[in-house]
Parts: sequence; C-alpha cells; structure tokens
Amino acid sequence: MTSPLYKYSELRWAKALVHEGSVKVGTLSEYRGMEGLDAERGDRHEGELTLQSPAGRHAYGGETLPPPLRNPNIYIGPGAFVVEGQGAVTIHSKIPDLFIYCTSEAYDLDVGRSFANGVPMGCVRINQPEQFFLAVDAALRTKLTAGRMTLRKPKWDRCVYEDRLYDWEREDVPAAWLLKPAKLQKQREIRVRWDTDPMQPLEFIILKVPAIIPHCTLIHADPEADEGDTPG
Repeated sequence: MTSPLYKYSELRWAKALVHEGSVKVGTLSEYRGMEGLDAERGDRHEGELTLQSPAGRHAYGGETLPPPLRNPNIYIGPGAFVVEGQGAVTIHSKIPDLFIYCTSEAYDLDVGRSFANGVPMGCVRINQPEQFFLAVDAALRTKLTAGRMTLRKPKWDRCVYEDRLYDWEREDVPAAWLLKPAKLQKQREIRVRWDTDPMQPLEFIILKVPAIIPHCTLIHADPEADEGDTPG
C-alpha cells in the first residue's frame, strides 16, 4: 500500500482522525446491522457467499471435482457424484465476524458524501497507508490483549463489486469479506481486516493512535455541523 488512500466520514470525525488520531475499527456485524439505515455502508449480507451447482446434469469424480469438494474430508468413491438441475446443491457460507477498516483509493466527493449520513462530510487523505496501518494494528493489539483476545495478522485487499451467488465450478470466487453490490462500485473500497482467534461476535472499537497523525491530512471539509456521536 504505497499510494494514498482516502477516508470519508462526518466532518467532526474526520477532524478527530487528523488532530487526535481517533480511529474507529468497525466490524462486519455492525455493517450488517446498518441495513436499511445506511444505504452505502449497511448490508445485511456482508461477509456472505453462496455457491450453487449449475443447470443440467453433471457427474463429478476424480479430477473433475468443483473447488468446494476438493477437501481432504470429502471422499467421492469409484463411481461419481451426480447433480441435476440448477442449484441442486447449494452451499451458503457466512463469516461469523471480524474487525475491519474501510478506505477508498479514489478521491470522489460525491461518493464521499454518501458516507456522511446527510451531514457535512470530511475527507482525510492517508498519505502513508503502510505506516498508518502498522500503527493502528499495534494499538488494536494492545487494546485487545488487555481484554484477552488474540488477533491474527491483518490482511488487506480491494473490494469486489459482484453478486454473492456463484457457480460452484468457478475457480476464482472472491473472498466473502470483499464482496459488495455492483451498484456501489464507484466507492473503490480498500479494506483491512483482522480475524480473532477463535472467531466470535465483536463490537466496534474506537482507538486513540497519536502515531497516525503525521500520516493524515484533512483535504476537504464541508460546512460544519454538530451531529452524530460515533466516528465513521
């Protein structure tokens, strides 16, 4: 992550990020709960993915197994595994929960204002993303260690704007935590995730990380308003 990233939020929280190093690390379950309240971030299907067998009659065996059946714990005998009809086999998966921080690789004020819930918006440019996330990662680990929770190594990637239903023969199915509806593709979102060990229901965390302040610049500020109570 060498190119700048952009964080859109309500203006007061953008200023808190820049001046205080106040950063909110959200969760997938939080975004699921926003469905109907926040059209841009709320999605009750966050972290979900469904695989289905295709239409027609298909016999699977030997080296012809679709990816979901290539598992050491699944054994197909000397005959074959036969399915017939669209969706004869449906595999639905849902990530229990994980910590997540969302940014954009695009500077687009129209898109940004959709994240501000109808109130004045601020945009923070994260000038050195790698250093920013190293500091956030360290602060998050310190916070959770005190609560006796273990974090795995963070991962990051671009969101994929596609349907969540896939043919189970497809080899390149996107990771469920990166899937978002195609209508939101202008967001060009980049996400960083942290898994807990073991996975469990989580609540968002607000951190004070002074070390990130040098890496953040407020590059846009709508007229101020005194609304909201949680960093975006």
